Amino acid sequence: MKLVILCLVSLFSIAWGERPINDLVENNTQFKHLNVKLTDIVNEDNLESFLEALKKFVQDGDVSGIFNLKMNPTIDEAIDKLRAYFISCGFDPLELDDQKLQLLGIIGSIKLTSGWLQDISTISRNDDVIVSYNSATKKVAFTLPLKFNVLLFTYKYVTRVTLLKIKGDVLGKIQDVVMNLNLIFDGSTGKFVLKSVSMKDSGKITVKFSGHSLVDWITNAMTSVITEVLHPLLISMLQSGAMSVGNDITDAVNEYIKNHF
Repeated sequence: MKLVILCLVSLFSIAWGERPINDLVENNTQFKHLNVKLTDIVNEDNLESFLEALKKFVQDGDVSGIFNLKMNPTIDEAIDKLRAYFISCGFDPLELDDQKLQLLGIIGSIKLTSGWLQDISTISRNDDVIVSYNSATKKVAFTLPLKFNVLLFTYKYVTRVTLLKIKGDVLGKIQDVVMNLNLIFDGSTGKFVLKSVSMKDSGKITVKFSGHSLVDWITNAMTSVITEVLHPLLISMLQSGAMSVGNDITDAVNEYIKNHF
């Protein structure tokens, strides 16, 4: 009898299923400020070299010192020391908003609650830091390539498909997310500005579900909506978080420059 009901539900749901429009809860995450000083994340020798190169550029227009800076190890050191701040400021794990999504291809919905995104603190440098100079504007651009090897997310879910109600847990993984932090140092003002956080690769997502009464066609519909709809939202939230943290660190850099120029 249960098999018959499942077959009828399947036929009805697929026959009448249309591609729905999902009204996602926008990213309302209020990121805490990262109260950090530059001296907490970069050693004194690197800071001294950094400051002298900037002074030489601002005062004499000589950009050679900036190009001679060892940016890669400096960024690696800063990222390594920032990991503890990410955890203490609530960035890792990061609580996720509840979502209710219409399933793709069949009539039904999945409600996601109690969500968490974790392993943000495993961020690392993905490639060489790129430095470029525009003589016309007297500005130096810094591109910091960053990568998250593996991000994990979890939710509780309740899926409703016609007469069926299924609940359980979602365990998801997003691998190889790559983004660039793009900063500008203005020689006329002596300040850094974080211009943007650009996504280079949104990564590959995989999802697993636990729960009773799961059948392939329902699992496939649940996987599709999380892959196609939720994945971009999580990446957007990650991008917003990177912008928030990047602005706080930029403020710390500018404060250090102001006090030591």
